[in-house]
Amino acid sequence: MNQPRDLRTQRIRRALHTGHVLATFVLLATAALLEWPELRARVIGGYGATVVSVHLWAAVVFMAAPVLAMALASRKLLDDLRHRLTLHGPWPGRWRKTHIVLSIVATVVLSASGIALWADDYVPRGLWDLSRSGHVVFSVVIAAALPIHLVYERRRIVGRLREMVGLGAEPGHEPGLEERD
Repeated sequence: MNQPRDLRTQRIRRALHTGHVLATFVLLATAALLEWPELRARVIGGYGATVVSVHLWAAVVFMAAPVLAMALASRKLLDDLRHRLTLHGPWPGRWRKTHIVLSIVATVVLSASGIALWADDYVPRGLWDLSRSGHVVFSVVIAAALPIHLVYERRRIVGRLREMVGLGAEPGHEPGLEERD
Protein backbone atom coordinates (compact mmCIF):
# COMPACT_ATOMS: atom_id res chain seq x y z
CA MET A 1 0.00 0.00 0.00
CA ASN A 2 2.77 2.49 0.89
CA GLN A 3 4.70 1.97 -2.30
CA PRO A 4 7.82 4.12 -2.69
CA ARG A 5 7.11 7.09 -4.93
CA ASP A 6 9.25 9.03 -7.32
CA LEU A 7 9.66 12.42 -5.60
CA ARG A 8 9.78 14.35 -8.92
CA THR A 9 6.55 12.74 -10.13
CA GLN A 10 4.91 13.43 -6.77
CA ARG A 11 5.90 17.11 -7.03
CA ILE A 12 4.57 17.31 -10.60
CA ARG A 13 1.29 15.69 -9.52
CA ARG A 14 0.97 18.12 -6.61
CA ALA A 15 1.72 21.09 -8.90
CA LEU A 16 -0.94 19.80 -11.31
CA HIS A 17 -3.43 19.58 -8.43
CA THR A 18 -2.54 23.06 -7.19
CA GLY A 19 -2.87 24.54 -10.69
CA HIS A 20 -6.24 22.89 -11.15
CA VAL A 21 -7.47 23.96 -7.71
CA LEU A 22 -6.58 27.61 -8.24
CA ALA A 23 -7.90 27.66 -11.81
CA THR A 24 -11.11 25.91 -10.76
CA PHE A 25 -11.86 28.44 -8.01
CA VAL A 26 -11.22 31.35 -10.39
CA LEU A 27 -13.28 29.70 -13.15
CA LEU A 28 -16.23 29.03 -10.85
CA ALA A 29 -16.15 32.57 -9.45
CA THR A 30 -15.91 34.25 -12.84
CA ALA A 31 -18.49 31.87 -14.34
CA ALA A 32 -20.95 32.87 -11.61
CA LEU A 33 -20.34 36.53 -12.45
CA LEU A 34 -20.80 35.86 -16.16
CA GLU A 35 -23.88 33.67 -15.74
CA TRP A 36 -25.81 35.85 -13.29
CA PRO A 37 -25.88 39.53 -14.32
CA GLU A 38 -27.57 40.62 -11.08
CA LEU A 39 -24.72 39.10 -9.04
CA ARG A 40 -22.17 40.69 -11.38
CA ALA A 41 -23.90 44.07 -10.95
CA ARG A 42 -23.68 43.79 -7.16
CA VAL A 43 -20.06 42.62 -7.15
CA ILE A 44 -18.46 44.75 -9.89
CA GLY A 45 -21.21 47.14 -10.89
CA GLY A 46 -22.02 45.84 -14.36
CA TYR A 47 -20.45 44.02 -17.26
CA GLY A 48 -16.69 44.03 -17.22
CA ALA A 49 -14.53 42.66 -20.00
CA THR A 50 -11.97 41.91 -17.31
CA VAL A 51 -14.19 39.13 -15.93
CA VAL A 52 -14.22 37.43 -19.33
CA SER A 53 -10.47 37.90 -19.69
CA VAL A 54 -9.77 36.44 -16.24
CA HIS A 55 -12.08 33.51 -17.01
CA LEU A 56 -10.26 32.80 -20.29
CA TRP A 57 -6.80 33.01 -18.73
CA ALA A 58 -7.85 30.72 -15.88
CA ALA A 59 -9.14 28.32 -18.54
CA VAL A 60 -5.72 28.39 -20.19
CA VAL A 61 -4.12 27.39 -16.87
CA PHE A 62 -6.82 24.72 -16.36
CA MET A 63 -6.10 23.20 -19.79
CA ALA A 64 -2.32 23.71 -19.80
CA ALA A 65 -1.63 22.16 -16.38
CA PRO A 66 -2.34 18.54 -17.39
CA VAL A 67 -0.58 19.01 -20.74
CA LEU A 68 2.53 20.36 -19.01
CA ALA A 69 2.42 17.62 -16.35
CA MET A 70 2.18 14.94 -19.04
CA ALA A 71 5.06 16.53 -20.96
CA LEU A 72 7.23 16.43 -17.84
CA ALA A 73 6.36 12.97 -16.53
CA SER A 74 3.89 11.22 -18.80
CA ARG A 75 4.92 7.61 -18.26
CA LYS A 76 5.26 7.88 -14.49
CA LEU A 77 2.04 9.89 -14.10
CA LEU A 78 0.12 7.33 -16.15
CA ASP A 79 1.64 4.48 -14.12
CA ASP A 80 0.69 6.30 -10.90
CA LEU A 81 -2.84 6.87 -12.21
CA ARG A 82 -3.24 3.21 -13.19
CA HIS A 83 -1.93 2.20 -9.75
CA ARG A 84 -4.43 4.47 -7.98
CA LEU A 85 -7.39 3.22 -10.02
CA THR A 86 -6.58 -0.50 -9.68
CA LEU A 87 -5.49 -0.55 -6.03
CA HIS A 88 -7.78 -2.59 -3.79
CA GLY A 89 -8.42 -2.28 -0.08
CA PRO A 90 -9.55 0.58 2.16
CA TRP A 91 -7.34 3.08 0.34
CA PRO A 92 -7.90 4.70 -2.11
CA GLY A 93 -11.53 3.70 -1.74
CA ARG A 94 -14.51 4.38 -3.98
CA TRP A 95 -14.68 8.11 -3.26
CA ARG A 96 -11.07 8.73 -4.29
CA LYS A 97 -11.37 6.60 -7.43
CA THR A 98 -14.63 8.36 -8.35
CA HIS A 99 -12.98 11.72 -7.72
CA ILE A 100 -10.03 10.87 -9.97
CA VAL A 101 -12.24 9.66 -12.84
CA LEU A 102 -14.66 12.57 -12.44
CA SER A 103 -11.76 15.05 -12.46
CA ILE A 104 -10.32 13.61 -15.66
CA VAL A 105 -13.69 13.48 -17.44
CA ALA A 106 -14.60 17.00 -16.26
CA THR A 107 -11.25 18.36 -17.41
CA VAL A 108 -11.72 16.89 -20.89
CA VAL A 109 -15.40 17.94 -21.22
CA LEU A 110 -14.91 21.44 -19.80
CA SER A 111 -11.80 22.03 -21.93
CA ALA A 112 -13.37 20.81 -25.17
CA SER A 113 -16.67 22.58 -24.57
CA GLY A 114 -14.88 25.76 -23.47
CA ILE A 115 -12.89 25.83 -26.70
CA ALA A 116 -16.10 25.33 -28.70
CA LEU A 117 -17.82 28.15 -26.79
CA TRP A 118 -14.84 30.44 -27.27
CA ALA A 119 -14.71 29.68 -31.01
CA ASP A 120 -18.38 30.73 -31.15
CA ASP A 121 -18.67 31.94 -34.76
CA TYR A 122 -16.67 29.01 -36.16
CA VAL A 123 -18.69 26.23 -34.53
CA PRO A 124 -22.02 24.89 -35.88
CA ARG A 125 -24.96 26.02 -33.74
CA GLY A 126 -25.91 22.46 -32.71
CA LEU A 127 -22.36 21.73 -31.49
CA TRP A 128 -22.25 25.09 -29.71
CA ASP A 129 -25.53 24.33 -27.90
CA LEU A 130 -24.29 20.86 -26.91
CA SER A 131 -21.02 22.38 -25.70
CA ARG A 132 -22.87 24.98 -23.65
CA SER A 133 -25.01 22.28 -22.01
CA GLY A 134 -21.99 20.12 -21.24
CA HIS A 135 -20.08 23.11 -19.89
CA VAL A 136 -22.92 24.08 -17.55
CA VAL A 137 -23.61 20.51 -16.38
CA PHE A 138 -19.96 19.76 -15.60
CA SER A 139 -19.50 23.16 -13.95
CA VAL A 140 -22.40 22.34 -11.63
CA VAL A 141 -20.98 18.86 -10.97
CA ILE A 142 -17.60 20.37 -10.04
CA ALA A 143 -19.24 23.06 -7.89
CA ALA A 144 -21.25 20.38 -6.06
CA ALA A 145 -18.33 17.96 -5.69
CA LEU A 146 -15.94 20.60 -4.38
CA PRO A 147 -17.45 20.97 -0.88
CA ILE A 148 -17.74 17.18 -0.59
CA HIS A 149 -14.08 16.84 -1.54
CA LEU A 150 -13.01 19.53 0.95
CA VAL A 151 -14.94 17.91 3.79
CA TYR A 152 -13.66 14.44 2.93
CA GLU A 153 -10.04 15.62 2.70
CA ARG A 154 -10.10 18.16 5.55
CA ARG A 155 -7.60 16.29 7.76
CA ARG A 156 -5.10 15.97 4.93
CA ILE A 157 -5.59 19.61 3.94
CA VAL A 158 -5.05 20.84 7.51
CA GLY A 159 -2.02 18.58 7.92
CA ARG A 160 -0.45 19.77 4.69
CA LEU A 161 -1.16 23.45 5.48
CA ARG A 162 0.37 23.05 8.95
CA GLU A 163 3.48 21.56 7.38
CA MET A 164 3.65 24.35 4.79
CA VAL A 165 3.56 27.11 7.43
CA GLY A 166 6.05 25.29 9.65
CA LEU A 167 3.74 24.17 12.46
CA GLY A 168 4.55 20.51 11.96
CA ALA A 169 2.10 17.73 11.35
CA GLU A 170 -1.38 17.86 12.84
CA PRO A 171 -1.64 16.02 16.16
CA GLY A 172 -2.73 12.50 15.33
CA HIS A 173 -1.61 12.97 11.71
CA GLU A 174 -0.95 9.54 10.28
CA PRO A 175 2.72 9.08 9.34
CA GLY A 176 3.27 8.45 5.66
CA LEU A 177 -0.09 9.95 4.70
CA GLU A 178 1.64 12.29 2.27
CA GLU A 179 3.02 9.30 0.42
CA ARG A 180 -0.44 7.86 -0.17
CA ASP A 181 -2.07 10.78 -1.97
